[in-house]
Amino acid sequence: MNRRPSLGSVERVKPAAIDTLIAPDACLEVIAEGNLWAEGPLWVTDKDDSVDGGFLLWSDVKKNRIYRWEEGGGLFTIGKSVYLEESGCRFSPADNSSSSSVRDAARCAALREPGSNGLALEPGTGLVVMCMHGGRRVARLETNGTFTPLATHYKGRKLNSPNDLVFGPGGDLYFTDPPYGLNGIDGDSERELAISGVYRLSAAAMQKQQQLLQGQGMEGEERGSEEVELVLGGLKRPNGLAFSPDFKKLYVGNSGAENPHWVVVDMDPTTGLRAEGGREGGEVFALAGQFQEEGKRVGSPDGMKVDEKGNLWTTGPGGVLILTPSGERVGTILTGKKTGNVAFGGVEKEKGGRGRFLYVCADDVVARIPVLVGPAPAPPLARPAAAAATSSVEEKEKGECAEANGKVTAGG
Repeated sequence: MNRRPSLGSVERVKPAAIDTLIAPDACLEVIAEGNLWAEGPLWVTDKDDSVDGGFLLWSDVKKNRIYRWEEGGGLFTIGKSVYLEESGCRFSPADNSSSSSVRDAARCAALREPGSNGLALEPGTGLVVMCMHGGRRVARLETNGTFTPLATHYKGRKLNSPNDLVFGPGGDLYFTDPPYGLNGIDGDSERELAISGVYRLSAAAMQKQQQLLQGQGMEGEERGSEEVELVLGGLKRPNGLAFSPDFKKLYVGNSGAENPHWVVVDMDPTTGLRAEGGREGGEVFALAGQFQEEGKRVGSPDGMKVDEKGNLWTTGPGGVLILTPSGERVGTILTGKKTGNVAFGGVEKEKGGRGRFLYVCADDVVARIPVLVGPAPAPPLARPAAAAATSSVEEKEKGECAEANGKVTAGG
């Protein structure tokens, strides 16, 4: 087997903490090169999560492709295993109309970033759901190779260019929608929405959409659900997003050049919406500027994942920052490149299968590093039930007990 080249290093800011996440002898190895801009890594595993099962998918946003890699070879050179062509901007119509195909191909070719970006597996079905920059939509790839549009508009206006996505409790879909896929960004003439939102599409709405499309046939395939809901609308460039293990926190990266930072939004897992009383724009979780080393480290908040301990593994200045649930940085995987996104996956064999890999999309390469922690749990297929309201009688009894206990304590 050909030896793969290594990349960067691990900066151990809090050695005692990071050594429980990344072994001291672990290094980042390149597994694929030749991308124009690698994004949206997704590990697709066998149902039994076997050591040898599974493969990695990722998007090349600029090449309009999704690639596939699996264990068993040396350094992967781009072009050997294309999983999906036209991954974000489609120009092969079902009716093979030459005029529309030529028109759409010209439009796709003119875009800076026509391809897919974030990728995720739909709970229950295991189907790939993707953010399509060029198509300005979130869509599901069906087993027969067709696409089902899930989200294309918000309040009748076309989405900007969905960027990243994550599933929450009950199979609800959450995604970010900055204008990066539009050539003119904020000033693009095709932009219809004034905001760059974080949105939710409930599982019930997706099911309803599926039933609607089945009834309409091909006529309805270009339009997504009308039930897209705004979760967060105050960020200039919402980008990557991820849930805490208990699904009560939603982390969102804001990659705006003026003030890049991460926010955390209090969520109610029982409703799938922002928690009652939670701040509308979320709370600032961490500022990216403090990690830029006076401008020496490139990168901005982008894709992210949360591990089973609640740590946030987020791309940003220098590569991949590892932040505790309180926002403290314990270390950075220094890639030396602008880094787009990460994903946990596979099982690291050489250390007895006790850990997994973290896959990293960094500019033109995809790399991986063995880690000693697994990903946060998959979202439950059903939302947790809301806690029953406490009756006034129960509250009164609790109050009397508390008062009595207080008197005993005070007199003892």
